[in-house]
Amino acid sequence: MKKILLTLLLLLTAVTSSQAQTGRQRDSLALREFYTNLDGANWTNQTNWMSNNPINTWYGVTVNSSFNRVTHLSLYNNGLLGSMPLSIGSLDSLSYVYFGFNSMSGTLPDTLFQLRALISLDLYGQRYHDPHGFTGTLSYKFQQLTRLVTLDLGANKFSGTIPTFWNTMLALRALRIYQNEFTGTIPPELANATQLTELNISSNYQLTAGALPTAFASMPNLQFLYLGNCNINSLPNLSADTSLFQLSLGGNQLTGAIPSWIGGLTKLQGLDLGGNNFSADTIPGFIYNMTNLTSLQLYNCNRTGSISPLIGNLTNLSSLDLGGNQLTGQIPSQFGTLSNMGYMNLSYNQFTGALPFLNMPNVYYFYLNNNKLSGLPALTGMTGLGSFYAQNNQFTFEDIQPNIGRASNTFQYAPQDSVGILRDTLVASGVGITMSVASIPVGGTAKSYQWLKDGV
Repeated sequence: MKKILLTLLLLLTAVTSSQAQTGRQRDSLALREFYTNLDGANWTNQTNWMSNNPINTWYGVTVNSSFNRVTHLSLYNNGLLGSMPLSIGSLDSLSYVYFGFNSMSGTLPDTLFQLRALISLDLYGQRYHDPHGFTGTLSYKFQQLTRLVTLDLGANKFSGTIPTFWNTMLALRALRIYQNEFTGTIPPELANATQLTELNISSNYQLTAGALPTAFASMPNLQFLYLGNCNINSLPNLSADTSLFQLSLGGNQLTGAIPSWIGGLTKLQGLDLGGNNFSADTIPGFIYNMTNLTSLQLYNCNRTGSISPLIGNLTNLSSLDLGGNQLTGQIPSQFGTLSNMGYMNLSYNQFTGALPFLNMPNVYYFYLNNNKLSGLPALTGMTGLGSFYAQNNQFTFEDIQPNIGRASNTFQYAPQDSVGILRDTLVASGVGITMSVASIPVGGTAKSYQWLKDGV
């Protein structure tokens, strides 16, 4: 009896070893085909590829130590060029594929859908290396990837209508199909994928203009919703989507008042409403109570009036864009409390008066250009300042001169609007005239003037 059991054990071990060896061989052959078909000789990093070294030493390849199969293939931004090799299907233990930001193109092979262990598939950003980018429609065979949690197909050239089968992929949590060439309307069935925590279909510029389906108001697990530049012209009330952290609706065709239900999304950290055609009005009062916001984008959306001192409530803000509106009045001193700010855009408005002293040690980009500001304090509170744009205001030498060198990269201050009083003077032919700048309060010491006649 012991002899029979021992024989069976040895036989089982031999079979298992043979199967594992076959799997390793398939992995090795598939990787070699990858290298050949995707221009491996010109990859950014090709360490140990095509060598006799174990494949777990090849750049971007991870092998599971228990069953000795390839589980991770990470070749992000590595110069991959060409179409997806058919041999991808031989790597049937792959769990994570990261091919983002390369120069791959063509349609996805059916063998890709044999990777039943796949948890994360990242193919984004191929179109950034024009004329590349994956093409074709999204196959229903994605449903075969039943363990898939994250799918990123953004920034490619996929076309056709947006599929509606995502609700069958119960493990799927993040679906990113932004910046492709989808047509038709946003399907209401897309909202049936209530298991999703992230949905990004932004920058599909060819989508038909229309309303966001009301079904999107019932996605209680959704935390990140990106719908910018999708030709949306009206919204349902999304206040029931109480898990939302990020809501991006910029660059659409929204009109009327900014919806007040947005103020009820108390967990919201990022809000983008810019680039819409809302009715001209002040910044809604509820915005100043959204104290969890870290990013607020209200550029080019017809905001008027002054900014409330309540802006100081938003102490978590690290990015604020109010550019391209018709905001007026002085910039509130309460801006000085927003010490987490890293990016700030107040350009192309009608602000007047002096900029208050701002304690913003983390701000790197600051845009003040194209306003009517007439006073600039010392920028000593902006110790991390990289780029500062202040042109087309009414600043003088005494404003600008002490701040030269405050920005580590760019300090743009010219041109400035005229100072003093614009006045026409008639002089008889042959009679001299004396002109002086002594009475113009421009201040500063490093100043010079040039008189122009007829602009020359």
